[in-house]
Amino acid sequence: KTTDYWAPEHERAILWNDPAVGIQWPALAAAPLLSGKDQAAALLADAEVFA
Repeated sequence: KTTDYWAPEHERAILWNDPAVGIQWPALAAAPLLSGKDQAAALLADAEVFA
């Protein structure tokens, strides 16, 4: 369910395996398949901050 139209200019992503996030992912047999957007995601330390 959504409340508004999608605004791609406001979309942000954090790299899924950023060590700063602290998630212990299980070992993978192969590299995960990621979209181009997810491959280009920023590290948490480099993420845009809104004040």
